[in-house]
Amino acid sequence: MRVVKFNIEHALEVLSNSTEDIGEKLGVDKLELLANSGPTHTWMDDNDIIGCGGIVLMPDETGEAWCLVNNNITFKRKRQLITGAKKFLGDMIKEFKLKYLSACWSDSFDEKINWLKHLGFTKTDEKRTYDGQSCVVYIRRH
Repeated sequence: MRVVKFNIEHALEVLSNSTEDIGEKLGVDKLELLANSGPTHTWMDDNDIIGCGGIVLMPDETGEAWCLVNNNITFKRKRQLITGAKKFLGDMIKEFKLKYLSACWSDSFDEKINWLKHLGFTKTDEKRTYDGQSCVVYIRRH
């Protein structure tokens, strides 16, 4: 697996394979905002995009993590992506001297919640609303 510079075309390719309606909600404008709000990466294996993600840096020395994962990847590639993304998050916390990272997700997506736990996030009692949907906040400190 290798890491390459993120570009919006990578995200659009991942979203084109998604079974969720997140692609319509994100759109190019939001993807451009994500791409320009902090460090971003794309993880690839051969010529296949495994996933892409990054951190939106906040003025209060925190960050909001985001990730798009290709639904058509094997278990082995998922494990590789988890390892790569976990290292990326830890490195970015140190490099930008972040107090913590947050990530938000609906409690109804068990696989995504397990993903957050594998990346070192823990569930909080805080809730936020994005695009009219309530989500739970997860935090990672190191």
